[in-house]
Formats: sequence, structure tokens, C-alpha cells
Amino acid sequence: MTNKIRISSHRNSVVFPTFPSSQYESMATSLPKLNHKPIINTKTYEVVIVGGGLSGLTAAWQLKKHITGSILLLEKADQLGGNACSNNYHGLRYSTAGTCFQKPSLDSHVGQLLTDLELWNQWQETEQDTLVLFDRKRLINSLGEISLSFLKQPVALLNPALLKLTSNLISGTFKQQRYIAASKHLGNPVFSPLFSYLKQFTVTEKYPEVPWHERCKWTRAEMELFDSISLYDLFCNPQVQAKLPKTLLPKIKLSSLVLNAIDTTLRVECLSSKTVSAYVGLYFLVGYLYGTLVAFPGGNGFISQRLGNRLNKLANYQQHCQSSVLSITSDNKGYLVRYEQENRLYEVHTKAVIWAAPKFSALSAVNNLPEKQKTAIKKIKHHDYCVAAVFLKQPVWPENFGGYLIEDSIQQLYQNSWCRTGACIVANWQDPGCSSQTGIFTLLKPVALPDDQGKLQKVSFTELQKSAYQEASDIIAAAGVSANLITDIKLWRWNKGLVAAEIGQLKSEVFNQASRPYGGIFFANQDSVGIGNLESAVFSGQHTANDTKAYLDQWYSASSLSNKQAI
Repeated sequence: MTNKIRISSHRNSVVFPTFPSSQYESMATSLPKLNHKPIINTKTYEVVIVGGGLSGLTAAWQLKKHITGSILLLEKADQLGGNACSNNYHGLRYSTAGTCFQKPSLDSHVGQLLTDLELWNQWQETEQDTLVLFDRKRLINSLGEISLSFLKQPVALLNPALLKLTSNLISGTFKQQRYIAASKHLGNPVFSPLFSYLKQFTVTEKYPEVPWHERCKWTRAEMELFDSISLYDLFCNPQVQAKLPKTLLPKIKLSSLVLNAIDTTLRVECLSSKTVSAYVGLYFLVGYLYGTLVAFPGGNGFISQRLGNRLNKLANYQQHCQSSVLSITSDNKGYLVRYEQENRLYEVHTKAVIWAAPKFSALSAVNNLPEKQKTAIKKIKHHDYCVAAVFLKQPVWPENFGGYLIEDSIQQLYQNSWCRTGACIVANWQDPGCSSQTGIFTLLKPVALPDDQGKLQKVSFTELQKSAYQEASDIIAAAGVSANLITDIKLWRWNKGLVAAEIGQLKSEVFNQASRPYGGIFFANQDSVGIGNLESAVFSGQHTANDTKAYLDQWYSASSLSNKQAI
């Protein structure tokens, strides 16, 4: 018999069931410290890759095109994928981190990879199937803004979905529902001023690229100007706006509802309009609010799994999970890499190393990093992240990709409200080929504010599960579904899981300084743009692999010349 605990909420007393999951999910393995002598693996690899996330896997895939020597990939977790990972429940695939990405062009880095993996154009577009979940009270308070927007575009008043939204609002008010669901496209008249501004960057292909590079259509002066101000000031501060070039000046005044939506979009990436630079903020708005997003079954982990499976078929490639790298030191053969795996200590030689794990972990593992590089790595700010997978007896919103929650950011209505849902993703939409009637949706719960960092490490599993249960109950109530359908809630947490770029960090070259190659050690993780950013991970992996190949060519050339001189 299921035990139930009664907990208080902002509305009424809520009965909290005891679920099967009672501790955080963890892909990492805690390895004991060893006291015995190391087991020496005398094999020399051409390249050792540290980190089996999307950037590390992409680097390995790119390298296999160029080199014939052996590659060893070491991953600390018990499965590959990192922040682009999928899971399976009764045949239904669902994502636990990276979920979607910008629709790529065929000649882009992502397009090239997907073509190689025979995945081109096999995604689903989210544009027509995304919901917006309005906080009911916030929606009521915004009726004046919404009405004015629709009066400016009277054709939109004929949309049948508007009548349905009105009906849902009346019904939701009577039932005291927390959220009211509506199609994302229904809000186009409200968002049209913002979209008209963002459109100029797509029409001119003047995308803000992160990190900025010389091939970007933004000049360095433009990037530095926009990286020196906040996104909020770009839209709301007349004194700041007066200093901007007219061609890039937003000639609009955004409603408070649109500003809430902007902060919702940024919150998923642990950012806010007042703390992120205008340049980085526009990067996310152009790509993730205005642009077209696509997704595979199980999210970005679908690509990681395909990469891992293809790499495993190569004779010159090995991958070891549950492997923790302890040290990397130079020797007369190149580098000596020491790592733990299955309660044993290994040492291997390699000519080059690709570090595709978080850079802060390289500080203790890579010997003799330059002080300037260490300082730059330490300046990179990491925010905590949590994901809750909510399991249901039957699908909810299976025809929708998921939804963004738009609410007042100052509201503190749930326990542990510093770790709030920013978006929910419906697994049944992602995996339409699954015949299972099980329903799953994933709550993305970032820890956005600097003052809240560290709280995720201290909160108990039960506390956070209760909070997720309350949020999930309120969300599915917008679909007319009872919380009795919830059968389990699993939780993943990533301490220091996502990089939150601060104002001025692109301008001051913090990320470029942190990523500089050190001898034959190259850095491939995409720590300048956050968790689950597939585009940057793929670019970083491919770029680093090419740099490693050039280094190896020089290494062999120098070695050949040395041998000839010795003869």
C-alpha cells in the first residue's frame, strides 16, 4: 500500500505519495582511493580524450577521419553523453539534460556531423507544438497588454485558439488552477515587437556567435559594446540606448509580459536579463526564442548514443567509463595519464590529450598549467542545475513538445523555490513511435541566481522531490489531469553543472584564455555557453580535433627530422 504524507502548499494541503525513487540519480561512480602500486598499462595511445560528453565524442569522431593511431576516451560517469544523455522507461525514450537545438543548415558543423551519422532531417520541429503555461494571476494582470496587442493585429482575434484560451482562463479561475496552457503561436501578436527586432539578425545573418570570432558578422567593437551592457538595459534603459548604434538599437518598448518571457527563456540557461550581457542574451533569444528548434527522440542524447555506437565499431578506438583522471604530466614520449577504473590505478602514455571535461577539474589534474590560464579558468562561473523526470500512468500533452512557464520571477510559492521549473518537455512527443501508454515529462529546474549556488548540494532528496511534485501537480492540472496519475519522480542534480557567462567576459577574452592549448593538451568543452548547447559542443569538438591533428603532424615531422639527424 502506498504511504502518503500531507504537506502544506500555497493553495491547500497536498497529499504527497511515497514514490519508488528515494535518492538522486547519479551517473558518476565514487571511486575509492588506492594505496597499492599502480598497474602499468604500457600501451601508448596517439590521443587520450578526457570526457565522454558531446564535445569529447565529436572530437573522437573527427579525429578518426584524420589519424590511424589509437584513441582512448575516458569518462567519469557510468555512461557516455554527459549533459546530452537519454534514458529509457518501458521503451519510451526521454532526455535528462540537453533536449533540443537550433535547426541546422546542411553546411554547418552540426549539419556535417548529422550527415555523417545518417541523421540529417530526421528530427522533429518544435515550432508548431510548443505550449506556453501562463501563471493564471499573471495572465489576468496582463489582459490589458494582451488586448492592446491583439487590437493592433485584429486578424489574430479570429484565431479559434483565442476563444479556447479565454474559456480555459475562466474555467481555470473557477478551479483556482495555477497555470493556463496556450499555444506558443497564440502569443505572436504580443511578441511581434520583440520578434521584429530579432528578425533583423536572421535576415542579415548577423548572428551573435558565442564565443565571438573573426568570421562573425558582428565587428569586435560591436561585440564589446553589447557585451558591456546587460540585456535588460538594452531594452529598458534610455541612457544606455542613447549610446548604441542606430542600426542595432531596439526601437521598441517591451511589455512586462514579454520581459517575463525573456527571463523564462534565459532562466533555463541559469541567466537573467539583468545579469547577462546584451550580446550573450541576444545569442539565446535569436536562437531559442525566435529561431526554430528541433529535437530527436530522447533529446540530444540520441546523437551521443549514435556517436558512441559508431565509435565502438572502430578498431583503433577504446572507451572506458567509470574512469577518473588523477593526473596528466609530460614525459619523453609526450604525456603520462594516470586514472582510476574499477578499483585499479592505470598509467598510459599518449602523444596528445583532449580535455573535454569541465575546465575547473583540469586545475587539479593537469600539471604546470600557466598561471594566466588558471586565473581565467577560475573566473568562469558555474551554476547548479536539477532535472526532475515525472512518470505518469498515461501520456499528458502527447501532441506537444512541452512548455515554457511564464510567471512573475519574484513569486516564492514552492518549497525550495530557488530551484524552479523553467520548462517542461514531453517525452511522448519526442518518441512518437513508442506504443507504451506510460507518460513522462521532464522539468528543467535551474538554479539561476548567484546567491543560491550551493543550496542544491545541501537540500535532501525528499525535500526536492516534494517540491517537484507540487510543481508537476500544478502543471498537469492545466491539462485537466489529476496528480493521482504521477507514479514516480526521479531527480538528477549537477553541482556546478552550467556556465553562466557574466557581463564583459567575452570582451575580456576569459573563455579564450581558459581554452588555450598547453603544449599537446587541448581543451574541447563548450563552457562559454552553458549546459546542453549542442551547437557549441559540436563546434568545439571538431575544432579541437583539427588542432590536435595539426599538432600531431608537427610532432611526427619533428621526430622524423630528429631521426634523420641522428643517422
